[in-house]
Amino acid sequence: MNVLKVEDCSLVDVVQVWNEGFHDYFVPVKLDKKAFLNRLVKEDLAAEDSFVFERNGQLQGVLLNGFRKRKGELIAWNGGTAVVEAARGTGVAKLLMEATLELYQKKGVRTATLEVIKNNERAIALYKKFGYIERDELILFDGIVSDEEADDRASLHVVSIRPELLPHLTFYNPDVPWQCCWESNKTAEAVVYYDAQHEPVGYALFNRVFDDNGTQISSIIFQLHVLEGHKEQIVPDFLPTIVGEAGHYSTLNTPASSAFAHYLSAAGATEKIRQLWMARTF
Repeated sequence: MNVLKVEDCSLVDVVQVWNEGFHDYFVPVKLDKKAFLNRLVKEDLAAEDSFVFERNGQLQGVLLNGFRKRKGELIAWNGGTAVVEAARGTGVAKLLMEATLELYQKKGVRTATLEVIKNNERAIALYKKFGYIERDELILFDGIVSDEEADDRASLHVVSIRPELLPHLTFYNPDVPWQCCWESNKTAEAVVYYDAQHEPVGYALFNRVFDDNGTQISSIIFQLHVLEGHKEQIVPDFLPTIVGEAGHYSTLNTPASSAFAHYLSAAGATEKIRQLWMARTF
């Protein structure tokens, strides 16, 4: 019975325990070997700093960890904790969390974050035992921009920038969920919105989705931030520049407390998934 590093195990075994641990999860997260490796790279997940639990020669649990620097401080992310069904309730997740927090302390992590489906009560209770507290709720929205919204909007000046330049904006808010950060979306589009007086009013980070014919069919919005002093009613002025003629959009982990979420809820966007955004400091 051992807690091992992911890097010391075969890729086949790690992917298998991941898929078995998440086979009955609230949302599908099954990955093949290529998709698993791509996720490690995209999300800065470190095989040398992630753990699996082994008993009698079989892997029974996995916990992936990622690390990034933010304003000179090291932050960590739990990129997924899974335990195979037969081993649940035997303390596997607890041992993986103990190894993880010990590692965080050794590496000098300042803040650790994670997301968990809101009705996953067992996982939430575990994370709270290890000092995590609820920071916000995160919503995955799905919606359509109406023709009225597309036509009846203020005159904005839209400037495209590279995603990695967002943190250099004096008004940028870097405190966003891990998968919505620019580091996880280096090929995405980033834009800054200015009003008629050339004052910034907000910014967005998103991907356009195209069909096989090159026609835009949707957009995935990672960040849409309304600057302080401006009301959420300005959001419909932003959306047409993101969704284009497709009209359709989805969002990833939009903080429920944000002006963007407030607008989408009031506008009748469909709420697909709600998670808790949890964090602890060291």
